[in-house]
Amino acid sequence: MTLIEQLRSQLNNLFWQSRRFLRFRRAGYKEALEQPAAFTPEPARLDAQYKFSLVREKLSAFNGARNLASIWYLEKMLSGITWPEKINVLEPGCQDFSRLPAWRAFFKKNKVDAHFTGIEVDAFPILHDFHSRWDKAHYYISLADDKSRYVAADFFNWNNENRLVDLILCFYPFVSTAPALAWGLPSHFASPEKWLTSFELLLKPGGYVLVIHQGKWEEEDFDLTREKLKSPLQLCKRDLLESSFFSTAHPMCASLYQKPLS
Repeated sequence: MTLIEQLRSQLNNLFWQSRRFLRFRRAGYKEALEQPAAFTPEPARLDAQYKFSLVREKLSAFNGARNLASIWYLEKMLSGITWPEKINVLEPGCQDFSRLPAWRAFFKKNKVDAHFTGIEVDAFPILHDFHSRWDKAHYYISLADDKSRYVAADFFNWNNENRLVDLILCFYPFVSTAPALAWGLPSHFASPEKWLTSFELLLKPGGYVLVIHQGKWEEEDFDLTREKLKSPLQLCKRDLLESSFFSTAHPMCASLYQKPLS
């Protein structure tokens, strides 16, 4: 790292530790609702097929569209997998856990009893509406009566009470310093080695991890680390997720890996 990056990392660490200590929370968060734009055929199909309209009515237009896109991502990447009747699903780096409604809808449609856990290392920033990610996450949890939980923790040092999971869904893991610093975190969270090690430790044998990188360069950096560490995770599927109805700032490079049974 450059000297400026080192100084920025130290400053980020100071403010991040302060947020962790203060644990800012404020009750009463509700999604700001707007009239969504007219559906094109694909989101209309997803909305009907997954019976999503009742939940979507409690989401902003943006989050409603993003959740429908997230269901589409799972269709693209997880099709053909036979799941047990009950599974544990983990989303590290889930921010405010706003994709949770999509995860619930997808597995309910597939008749899988899924238990969801979101983990966020920076759960307590004061956002523009004077709520925190913690507040928002608990709003999304409240939209259904299940055992979903949101954990404010460092994924790299979290053992889930020694319980292994069937599926990990990970959007945009930090593989280089600049994105972590831009997110307001210290540089040590930018570690593909730590991500890989945590995936391997927390997955059941035969379990899957879906990793989505923001661009080909991050995917390539992650591949180099997998090769260097001789990771046992086996690449099952890779695709560029380009939704016709939900655009993203960077290309979504998706890879599905499986942990060997032995």
